[in-house]
Amino acid sequence: MEHTVVSSSPAVARADGSATATGHSTVPSQTEDPAAPIRIAYLLLGHHQPALVAQTVRYLTRDPHARVFIHIDRKIDIAPFRRGVQSSRAVFIRDRVTVQWGGWSIVAATINLLRAATTAGVPFDYFQLLSDSCFPIKSTAFIQQKLRPRVLNFITINEALTNASPFYWWIAQYHCADLLPLNTFERYRVANWLRILFSKVVPRRLPPRITPYKGWQWWCLNAACVQYMLQFIDENPSFVRFYRRTRIPDEMFFHTIVVNSPFVGTLCPGFSEGSITGNHYVAWESGRPVELREEHLDVLLATNACFARKFHEAGSAPLLAALIRALERSAAESDST
Repeated sequence: MEHTVVSSSPAVARADGSATATGHSTVPSQTEDPAAPIRIAYLLLGHHQPALVAQTVRYLTRDPHARVFIHIDRKIDIAPFRRGVQSSRAVFIRDRVTVQWGGWSIVAATINLLRAATTAGVPFDYFQLLSDSCFPIKSTAFIQQKLRPRVLNFITINEALTNASPFYWWIAQYHCADLLPLNTFERYRVANWLRILFSKVVPRRLPPRITPYKGWQWWCLNAACVQYMLQFIDENPSFVRFYRRTRIPDEMFFHTIVVNSPFVGTLCPGFSEGSITGNHYVAWESGRPVELREEHLDVLLATNACFARKFHEAGSAPLLAALIRALERSAAESDST
């Protein structure tokens, strides 16, 4: 199975996926038996599709080495999600966050999922981030095989956020999406002018010795990378405070940590734009992900990604049914050989 690995100067990617970089130590080595099953923690952010969450959990927990950790937006009734999920290897975390689009809250919810998974008493090899608009498009055996090297980190980086970047204002200006009155206020044009003015009067100071980056939200990171990331979060409160007041930090926070780490040489798929984002397939139209339909089946089965988005419980129902049938046939053929 081929992978393309980013090699970003001054880091140098090695054949085994590890990296060395000026000022960084080598990526921690994996001592696990390479033939041992991959233990995967699925981190699922849910808020509006309980039936699809239940379907996703049923499929993923066919792998006896997988567990699913679920965060449901605190402003949403959790009962329909609980009724649908019956697996003993799926956990609804208690530390729930009220999530606002574009705010720090979605990063906070993701960190809560990571902490729940890393303290669950299972030495997971990988942590795969999902939403309730995602669904697996490959068999659990394929997912195991793809993650087998244990050294790659499936995350897509778009660009460095320099003054020349069209997204630089995401970090250069103050954003308060989690404060609902301000979030509502920012729908008006005058709010943009006030935000720009305030940011000029009280300029934002970027975290020192860190180059900020932007990428796509959905990633699949190995245990060593996650351990590094959580330690960095704990030891750098000023970095966390900075990103609390940025726009769409879920597309910058984790990415900036990883690219400024020893793991920069292990990033995959290795290109900034396209249909593969981390370990996901996404169909784009006018810069936005489109809802997947039955006509997408062939491309989903052909791609090397393990997951896809966006699915809708109703609109994507024929596709989901056809996809599950195809995956079951593939699994049966694999078992017979």
